[in-house]
Amino acid sequence: MKSIKGKTMNSDNIEKANQLLSESQKLYKKGIDALNAGEDPKEVRKKYADEAGEKLDRGMELLWG
Repeated sequence: MKSIKGKTMNSDNIEKANQLLSESQKLYKKGIDALNAGEDPKEVRKKYADEAGEKLDRGMELLWG
C-alpha cells in the first residue's frame, strides 16, 4: 500500500481502477478528436466528457477511497 498526503492506496482494486482510468482516457481522447472535427461542444460533453469524468472519479475512488 502506498501513502500520499495521509491517504493510503487500496491495492486490491488496482486492476478495476486501471480499467476505468483507461476507459476515461479513451473517452477524453474521442471528445478532443470530436471537438477538433468541429462538433458542437455541448454534444461532445454529453457524448464523451460526462462519462469520462464519472469513470475517472470512480477509478480514483477505488484507489484512494
